[in-house]
Amino acid sequence: MCEPTNDADALHRIFITSQVEILNSLQDERIKDVQYTGEYLMEEGNKIWIGVSRANGSKCDRCWNYSLQVGSFTEHPLLCGRCHNVVIGLQTRDLDDLAKSEAKEAIAQ
Repeated sequence: MCEPTNDADALHRIFITSQVEILNSLQDERIKDVQYTGEYLMEEGNKIWIGVSRANGSKCDRCWNYSLQVGSFTEHPLLCGRCHNVVIGLQTRDLDDLAKSEAKEAIAQ
């Protein structure tokens, strides 16, 4: 499906959200900050509790996801880690293409 390094199969990508946490119990301390909640009764009779709250971190200028990594890259401070890797990869590819083009021009002369 996807390469394991791009995390496209991660739950937050599947749900199109910035972050997802799975808690084992409603007694978990973290649920006190949840703003919106709901329950879903599954066919087997089990209940699933769903909570929605604001994601942690700052908004990435490229993908608009909220991430704690935004602001941690000096050359691209407004990007999350995933977008930073993409931009660095594109820059590297562009530099490689430029070097190949310059080499072809030098050979042609």
